[in-house]
Amino acid sequence: QLVPREHLLSAITLNSVQFNAARAIGPAVAGLLLYTLGPGLAFLLNGLSFGAVILALLLVRNRAVPPRARPGGGVLRQFGDAIAYARVHRGILTAMGIARHDALSAVRFSLGWSTTDDDIDLALSAVPAAVERLR
Repeated sequence: QLVPREHLLSAITLNSVQFNAARAIGPAVAGLLLYTLGPGLAFLLNGLSFGAVILALLLVRNRAVPPRARPGGGVLRQFGDAIAYARVHRGILTAMGIARHDALSAVRFSLGWSTTDDDIDLALSAVPAAVERLR
């Protein structure tokens, strides 16, 4: 909701580049700071960097987004739709780093804003029967 849909791919790419650059460069910068400034000042700079992030988050303003309609069919229908989508779009599993066999032989549940207590109860009641059928 922070990024318009037409800029979403660019935002995800930028986030990924930033994250991986920090993983690659961060330890080297930390080592240099520890060596040149000592642990006390390096720790202080680390704390100040968290303050900068908090300040940046406080400056973020959400766009007004109309509420989304709840998808029909309940949690089990949504689960089936997700499996069907993953079977057709195999790149999804690759992007998640999951082997196709592992993904299609596992059960994953996601909870979201639209998940109700009834959805959870239905899923919990359906799992034991499904496990028994697979045995």
